[in-house]
Amino acid sequence: MQVALLHLLAADDFDTDIGKKRTQHSVIVLSARTPERTGMIRPEQTQHDLAKGHRIPDDIQRDLLRRNEQPGTYHARVASFRGLSFDRRIVISEIAKRSTRELFESERVPFEKAYPTARGYAKAFLPGYSQDGSHAVVRALVGPSPHGGTATVLLQRIAGTWVVKWYDIAWYL
Repeated sequence: MQVALLHLLAADDFDTDIGKKRTQHSVIVLSARTPERTGMIRPEQTQHDLAKGHRIPDDIQRDLLRRNEQPGTYHARVASFRGLSFDRRIVISEIAKRSTRELFESERVPFEKAYPTARGYAKAFLPGYSQDGSHAVVRALVGPSPHGGTATVLLQRIAGTWVVKWYDIAWYL
C-alpha cells in the first residue's frame, strides 16, 4: 500500500482539483477505513478505468473482491488502516465519513485548511494479491475532485521489495 500511495503522491498526473504541485513537504491523505461499497472494484469497472490498455490479472481481481466484499452484496468489509506504520508523507484521516462529491462540494476548503501540504486523498481498498504472492493491486478512490476518480496500481515483488509495475488514474467527468 505504501509504495502505491507514495507513487501517486509523486506522479505528475495525480492532479486533483486542489491543483497543488508536488514539493518535498507534500503529503497524501489516506482514509482511515476502506470504502463502504465494492462497485468500484468490480471487474467491469476496473477494466473500464484502465485507459492505458492495462489489465488486472484474473487471480488478483478475484482476491481483491474476496478481501473486500461481503459476499453476495455490494457492501464492503470494514477494514482500518489505523495502527499501521506508514511513511511520514502518508497521513491517516477520517475522510471516509462523506462521499467524494460531498468532500469536494462541502469540505474542499476545510480539507485544504486541514491538510495544507496535501496533494489529495485516497480511500483505498485492501490490496488484492496474485496466487504466488509476486504481484498485488491497490485500488483507491481519489480526490478531491467534483466527480471523483480512481487510482489503480499494480505492484510486483522483486528481491523482497514491492515496485510499481504500472498505474492508471481515471478522473471522472
